[in-house]
Amino acid sequence: MLILRFFLVQALLIGTLVWWLRRDIARLSPARRARCWNNASLWVAIVMFSVLAVPVHYGKSRGWLLGLPMGACFGLAILFGVSALDGLLGMMLDVGD
Repeated sequence: MLILRFFLVQALLIGTLVWWLRRDIARLSPARRARCWNNASLWVAIVMFSVLAVPVHYGKSRGWLLGLPMGACFGLAILFGVSALDGLLGMMLDVGD
């Protein structure tokens, strides 16, 4: 059950990050959207760097001074949310740590 929980949490984290960053890219102006990652690079960044891809995305799209702190806050919020769901999933699957 521990392996199932691990894969479910990873899938949830990757799915949440892809949804969040695609949503953000769709709302950007064309000039800022041109500075973002393309679709393949977005997937690679999320799978390889996970939550660290969020501050880098915000830094690239909005400028490093404004985007990096904003991206760090959103990345931490996503991480805390997925961690809370992981805890609930652990209680439902009755997995001891």
